[in-house]
Formats: sequence, C-alpha cells, structure tokens
Amino acid sequence: MPPLDYEKVKTEGLQVDFLKYTQEGFEAVKPEDHYRLKTYGVCAQRHEGYFMIRIRVPGGVIRAEQLERIASLADRFGQGWGHLTTRGNMELHSVKINDFLKIRDELAEVEITTRSACGHTFRNILGCHKNGVCPDQLFDLYPWIQKIHNHIFDKADFYNRRLPRRLNVSFSGCSGCAADAHINDIGFISKKVQRNSTEGGKDLYGFELWAAGSLSTAPRLGHTLREFVSFDEVLPALETITELYCLYGERKNPAKARLKFLVENWGLEKFRNEFESLLLEFKAKQAALPPELVAPNLYQDQSPFEKNPLPIKEGVYPQRQPSFYRVEFWVPLGEMKAEQMKSVAELSRRFADGKAYHTTRQNFEFHQVKKEDIDPLIEAMGEVGFRPENSESILNVVACPGTSFCSLAVTSSQGAATVLMKEMKSLAFDKDPALRNLKINISGCPNSCAKHQVADIGFSGGMTDIGGVRRYGYQLYVGGKFNGDVRGGFQIKKGISDDLVFPTAESVLEIFRGKRLPEESFPDFVDRLGTEALSRLLEEKMETKRPTPMESPIAMVPGLADTGSENSESFLVGSLEEWETKSSRIVTRAGEEIAVFKTATGFKACQNTCPHAGGSLVEGNLEGEMITCPLHSWRFDLKTGACLNEPGNDIKIYKPEIKEGKVYLAP
Repeated sequence: MPPLDYEKVKTEGLQVDFLKYTQEGFEAVKPEDHYRLKTYGVCAQRHEGYFMIRIRVPGGVIRAEQLERIASLADRFGQGWGHLTTRGNMELHSVKINDFLKIRDELAEVEITTRSACGHTFRNILGCHKNGVCPDQLFDLYPWIQKIHNHIFDKADFYNRRLPRRLNVSFSGCSGCAADAHINDIGFISKKVQRNSTEGGKDLYGFELWAAGSLSTAPRLGHTLREFVSFDEVLPALETITELYCLYGERKNPAKARLKFLVENWGLEKFRNEFESLLLEFKAKQAALPPELVAPNLYQDQSPFEKNPLPIKEGVYPQRQPSFYRVEFWVPLGEMKAEQMKSVAELSRRFADGKAYHTTRQNFEFHQVKKEDIDPLIEAMGEVGFRPENSESILNVVACPGTSFCSLAVTSSQGAATVLMKEMKSLAFDKDPALRNLKINISGCPNSCAKHQVADIGFSGGMTDIGGVRRYGYQLYVGGKFNGDVRGGFQIKKGISDDLVFPTAESVLEIFRGKRLPEESFPDFVDRLGTEALSRLLEEKMETKRPTPMESPIAMVPGLADTGSENSESFLVGSLEEWETKSSRIVTRAGEEIAVFKTATGFKACQNTCPHAGGSLVEGNLEGEMITCPLHSWRFDLKTGACLNEPGNDIKIYKPEIKEGKVYLAP
C-alpha cells in the first residue's frame, strides 16, 4: 500500500461518518479515514480492530467528576484501564470504533473532549502541575491555558486541514518549569518587567515567547522569539506563528515538516521579522479579553526560602498558601485501573480541592491539602495503590506505551521500564543519595514521546545492529538536562537488546557512582569524563553483565480479560468469527511481537521480527505454511521455524490452539 497522502486527505475534508462506524464497526473504516480519525483523538492500535482514545486535559487539571466519567468509560469500553501521558492527557486503550460516539458524548457532558488530540493538530495545552500553588509563580496560568484550549477547539476544522504537522504549546509559570518552552513549538513563560518612575513606574506582566522547539527524531531546542508579549498579544502571537507555519511550512517531505525546520531554513532573524510584521494584522483583529486574562490575580513575592521550600516528607511540599500542601503520588508507568480512578476522584473531594493535577512524569498530585489531612490522605491513597514515595525518584521510570499498544512503536518500552523499576528497587538504588534523583526515560520509537533525550539516562527504540543482525533494539543517551537548564543527551551506545536494557543502565550507574566527584551531578559527570571515555568504560563493564529477562508490561491486551480461569495462562488472539475476515495479525505477549497466520492447514504463529534485517513477517507473503519476509525475501517454515535462505537463522514458533470458538496462544 502506498504511503498516505495527508495533504490530499486534508483537502478532501476531515469529516468522519461516526454513525456509520457505530453501526458497521471496524470493517467500515477506510484506509484514509485512519488519519481523519486521528484528528478526533482516535488512533489505531497494534491490535487490528482496536483503537486508542486520547482525551485532552488542558494543563493536566482534571476535576473529580471528569475523572469519574473517564473511569466509567474505561470500565465499559477500555478494558478497565486508563493511561496518563507526558502531556497531561488521559488515554483509553483497546476501544472498538463502534463505541466512540458514546464515549465522545459522555465526555462532552463533563466538559472534556478528544478533538485534535492526535494527528496534525494543536495538541493538548501543557501547563505546570504546580500552577497556582508554586511559591515562585507570578500569576495564575490556568485561565490562559483554558483560553487557548477553547480557541483551538472552536477553530479545529480551520486549523486541522491547514497545519503541515502538529503544534505543541506550553505555559510555564517559573524557572522550574520553563524547560517546557524549550521543547515545544510555541512556549509562553510568565514574566515581569520592572519599570522605573521615568517609564511609568508600574511593573508590566506578560510572557516571554519561545518558538520552534521539538524533540522527536531530529531534536531542536526552541528560540526566544520575543522577550516580552503583553496579555493582549498572547492570542495574536499564537495565531501569527500558526499562520506563518501554515503558509510556509514543508508539506512534501514529512521528515522536514515541523515548525523547527521552517525556522531553521529561514533563520531566526527572518522568521522574527515576518512574525513582527504579521503580528500587527492579528492584533488589529483581537477581540476584547475578559478581565481574568488581561488583569490576572498577581501573586505576592516571597522570600528566597519560601520560594524553595523543602518537602516535609517525601512527596509532600508546602504551597504558597500558608498551611496548605501539595501531595504527589507515584503512578508506575502512568497506568490506572478504573476503580483506582474512581477512588482518586473521591479522595480529591474529601482531602483536597476536588481536582487531580497530572505531572509530565505520568503521576498526579493533590493541592490544598491541610496539614492535619496529610497522613490520613496518604494512608487512604495507599489502600488505592498509590503513594508519595518514589514519585520523583529514580524508580519512577517514564515510558510511553510502546508495543503494548502504539502502532508506531518498535520496542516494548513498558516491558523494559518494568524490569528497570524492579531491578533498581532490589538493589536499593532509590536509597543511594548519588542515584536517587536521577531520571530515566524510555521511548518505544525515535519519536520521543517519553522525552528520552532530556533525561539523565534515556533509551530510544529503533532499528539497530545487534550482534551483526539488523533488528529492533535500543540506543542509549546520557547527560540530558531538563530542570531549568535544558540540553539534549549524548548517544553513546547502539544495539541494545531488550534483555540488556537494565544491565546497560546498571553499568552506567555503577560507573557514575564509582567515579563521580562529591556533589557532582550526572550531567556534569558526563561532561567531565567525556562521552568517549564513558562509552569505553561502559563496554568494559558490559562484558561482565548477563542479560535480564524481559517482564510483561501491564496486561491490557484486548480480550485478555475474556480468557476465563480455564485459559488464564493462555493468550487470546481473537475469536473464529473475527478471523473469518483476516489471514494474519500481530499480538504482543511479554513485550514480544508475535505474528499469527491462518493457513489452509490451521493457525500458525511465530516471532514477528525477521532475524535478518528486522522486517515484519506479518506483512510478508504467505504461501501455504511458508512466510517470506517483505524486506529481503528470507523464507521461513511456519511448522519448524527453519530458515530456507541461511540455515541456523531459525525463528521462534508458537503453538496456537482453538477453544470454545476462540484462538489462543498456548503458554
């Protein structure tokens, strides 16, 4: 199938007949409609016939009744789980297209939406989870976050057919979260300009404007586009950047279509000049803004001590409001069961302000907690399954869903993260002062949803050479910064198989622990030692390491809950009825992709990755009981796994079995 012409689809229109899909289901979805669906927050999963639904949560702030509604939807349509993303969204996985209209309408009843959550759109507006309670904040950002969210929602039809690629927007309230502006397409950092008596004497409040930041496959840090924009210039500035991007952004070459490449090709000076010229037109069209936007409540300056309060216990921090605290809770991998979501909503009403605040490290926190309620809250939340401990420690590994769900992923980032968390806890890395606060991020593909480049230690999934064979594995990045100062990490190793992710991380941490200077940070250690020396030491240490078996990510695979106790150790790959219209599909078990085929002699299953060059066997040519890789035509026997081209390069074979009208993979 030729690559999809996105621009042609946009020109034809992005309307989708959801009623038809509700009535006829997945079989009615046309290939080009998969992109249209993305603009409504509906993305195809790896599991054929199932979708991920991404729910926008502006600024990561979600009210109790909204969380309860998502929990209810997860129970009925999403295998009983929800996922917190690194942009503050929530996702439902393994949803059937028939159910989307019901989900959309029920979300609208509590004032949330999936619109423009995926595809070439304005994505969820990012805000700091400490907004409103941060001791170092100038003013409340949330009215502006909500304003921009409403603006792009109202104009979704206009923007979504014109944008060359997505635009990410962030709002930062202080130096602690200003790093987000460096890696977003458009970033606003709150700012105060002090003026003396000759200038009018009254301080000015507004934002510093950043543009053209992005990580993904070609990371670029953003630029200061304007030192100061007033409140009445915020929306015109956003519209101006967007219009320049829509008019002049690349459309023929997807790899060069992000805003960062337009600014890079033009040069910052030309882009700034064009921005200033066009800004005048949008300012002239600016409608009057409500008082809460042009004259927000300003926070009083606090002493340096008050601006950097120490936690009174792990995960519990004083707010700028006296006698109140924010409490952060660790959500491993950002995965929450529906019942947990319901409990979190109920506890937010009982102990806090009736809201949860999502963090960019896939956790949530409560605000406005009274001191006498801290211990009862922690105890009650512990019964739900979440605690403050390790919410900001090395054990809180950030990972995208990876091959558990994402159709773009090539590695099981959640499986690798599970191993890391388990092994690091067993070695008490979270108790070591030198290691405790380091950040580890894992992306299942080069697109950097987990922001692996700006972590202390980052892993990125992709095609790589492992033992002389091209296959999917990981690249290692070290020395990234994302706390006030921002920089991308350095890639020092490729060709890391799944079972060597933890040994690799352990080796890097052991080198750091053994050679760091007193009080030296990890990025400073990388700078002092140098990447060549660190790479050499890593190779030497890896010679003594053994592979660590992969762990299964959290089980939320479609149909898994339907296997019943009799088949609890088997793995469901679909009913016979579902297989009437297909001849092959991919499933993921314990982090490994498995190709399942329906042949004339019955069902066959094998590893999906070709051992030669990493081709996807499920996309190959099936003839009888032979499968031919689509990349270089290597042929394999699905009965024995034998390779006919190069004996000894056999593939792993699995045993499908049929029980009660359903197809399973035997344990």
